[in-house]
Amino acid sequence: MAALEHTASMLGKIAGYIEILSRDPHSTAFVPLADAYRQLGLLDDAIEVAQKGVAALPKFSPGFITLGRLHAQRGDLPAAEVAFSQAIAIEPDSLPALKGLARVSGMQGNRERARQLLEKANALQPDDATVLKMLAALGPAPQGEGKPARTPAPKSDLEERDAPIATATIAEIYVKQGLLGKALHVYRDLLKADPGNSGLAGRYRELEREISGEGAPAPIAGEAPAVEEEASVGSPAREESQILATLTSWLDAIRDRREDVR
Repeated sequence: MAALEHTASMLGKIAGYIEILSRDPHSTAFVPLADAYRQLGLLDDAIEVAQKGVAALPKFSPGFITLGRLHAQRGDLPAAEVAFSQAIAIEPDSLPALKGLARVSGMQGNRERARQLLEKANALQPDDATVLKMLAALGPAPQGEGKPARTPAPKSDLEERDAPIATATIAEIYVKQGLLGKALHVYRDLLKADPGNSGLAGRYRELEREISGEGAPAPIAGEAPAVEEEASVGSPAREESQILATLTSWLDAIRDRREDVR
């Protein structure tokens, strides 16, 4: 139930931000809107919103920082590098942009560039705990001549600890809408964050089979087909089903409103 309440809260925020953008397409509201989509695990929607936002506000550094974080979370490090670099070109002393590009550089194996960026960030704000931890993760600077090898730094020490609050609720809303591909995408992102979750893995395989046309396994010969028992009125299952139906209609309305804004 908590997950449903969280999803309802985030969808309400999304609707509000879209309304702001409908009145002012150059509003900076695209940043929290993209983050709200990210928190629900809807990275495709988040990236689309951020890309349109930076196109409308090409001198707004926080927009490119948001886009860089989203690309990095998706695993598209070259695109993240471009976005963070653009943010730094606009605002050379942006601490979030310097840290973001340093993370990406370290994950790409360019430790020297990551160190240079972090040293600049440290000069700007010497007491930033994140910067100090990232510098420690890179280890001491190489001594002597010779070009250092491009060895990726440990991802766990460099990646931004701001994982999406992606929920299976959103995925199941997509299932109810018949958007199985989108549902599969959400489950894929959930599994990236929690690869050992057997429940998520099982549901992911079920959707894969359904999309490929295999469907559910055939019943055993002689066995009566299972009949889904309807939840009693007032039961938690019935209440959850009603909330899910409401959220589904909200997501439909939000999608329609976004189409109008475009």
